Amino acid sequence: MKFKYRAFKNLANPKIEYGKMPLLRVILKNGLKTFPLECLVDSGASTSLISYDIAAILDIDVTALTVQEYEGIGNTTVTGYIGKLELKVEGFDEWITIETGFTPNDDFPVLGHSGFFDAYEITFRTYQQKFELKRKPDKKSRLKPKGLRN
Repeated sequence: MKFKYRAFKNLANPKIEYGKMPLLRVILKNGLKTFPLECLVDSGASTSLISYDIAAILDIDVTALTVQEYEGIGNTTVTGYIGKLELKVEGFDEWITIETGFTPNDDFPVLGHSGFFDAYEITFRTYQQKFELKRKPDKKSRLKPKGLRN
């Protein structure tokens, strides 16, 4: 599925715009609780990061999770908690489980490698201000070329 880059705005002050970025609408789920959210698809992030506020909406007790330090730009660190939740990309049918860092920052939610990039093939076409998302086939359905089969 192809997506256009969209305006990336400061959440605290929506009048401030940082330009167009690869933003993706997803639905997060914990148990029966769901929450729609727009996230930055960040190829430089090892983990997806979501704020404590969203964790609270999903009834996730972050203090029951494992403490994790996250390092950002300029060697800044923030203490958060690492956990898992389910995610569905709007327009796709399946739910995937992703590793998620819950942090006190109200910065924009980020989709990183653990879980998200593991489940999807993502092609960025920044020169066109577009990106494409394809579901990776599960390991069982991937066929090896004839000469490589065991």
